Amino acid sequence: FIGYDNHIKVVANPKATPFTCGITNGKVTTVTDSTFIIKNLLPVTTLLSVYVKDKNGKPKLAFNKPYAYVPFPNIKISGVKCDSAITRLTLAAGTFYAEFKNIGKFPVKSFKMDMYINKEFVQDSSSTGRLTKKMLEYISSCKNGSLLYFKDLKFGTGDGVPKTEPIYRVFLIDDKKGALKVGL
Repeated sequence: FIGYDNHIKVVANPKATPFTCGITNGKVTTVTDSTFIIKNLLPVTTLLSVYVKDKNGKPKLAFNKPYAYVPFPNIKISGVKCDSAITRLTLAAGTFYAEFKNIGKFPVKSFKMDMYINKEFVQDSSSTGRLTKKMLEYISSCKNGSLLYFKDLKFGTGDGVPKTEPIYRVFLIDDKKGALKVGL
């Protein structure tokens, strides 16, 4: 996953066999004797190489495994992308999710919203992919054209490691003009 720490597990067989890992793209860091973190990936295929020591103590290639890169996700709510326009009704009925091109959709598990109430910024958190009652009340009081700002959108993917998208923002438009969807 581009832009995230990628956790991998490599198990030797037989178990006591010493090994090291190398990659052609990014940086690999050892966490435990079988767990590694890969980061700073570029959007190209990455080759993971596992080396074992031969009887003279020199590294010998055991195997290579190529990994295709996964691009940045598109965070959406009801199909509406970041920096687009959305109606109050679409926000109220929608659920946030992270969509990876050609891979699939993963639900957002929590997020925060910054709101400007009584001349100060207030933050509310949701422990689901849906807006809280306080968020819905705030949105109903906003004028058309207002910029709504959500942050720290957390979701999981197939690797079991939580990921966070830093921001999602949309412009609020009139519910009666909801047929107009910008940026889809």
